[in-house]
Amino acid sequence: MKVRRKKNQKGFTLLELLVVVVIVGVLAAAAVPIYLNYVKDSRRAEAKGALGAIQTAESVQFQKSGAYLAGANTAALTTGLNVDLTDPGQAWTFVVSAVGANGYTATATGTSGNTTGLKVQLVYDKTATPVATVTDIS
Repeated sequence: MKVRRKKNQKGFTLLELLVVVVIVGVLAAAAVPIYLNYVKDSRRAEAKGALGAIQTAESVQFQKSGAYLAGANTAALTTGLNVDLTDPGQAWTFVVSAVGANGYTATATGTSGNTTGLKVQLVYDKTATPVATVTDIS
């Protein structure tokens, strides 16, 4: 079927516009979930960085006193370990538990915005060779 146009008539046909709209819709449907996963990964990276700071502060604490410090909340860790959790503390709650002579478990739980429902855990065990394992729980 040949479309006839007048000499001065310019523009796109309705079919061409619909094809473009469908292509853009398919691309958007594929891109949005990928973008949301990138956002979650970046938030988890923020928590992992803070857990690394807690691990370093716990190592200093152990060198000073011979014991790790258990912290029930972010404020207790900030003052007890002298670690700055100001920025990550806005979106995460940090707890150090299961403290023993050979290690501890530090957990970051998302509390607001894009971090709600996310949890990252660091398990430090120095029984043989010191090992810190960071796991994305959700």
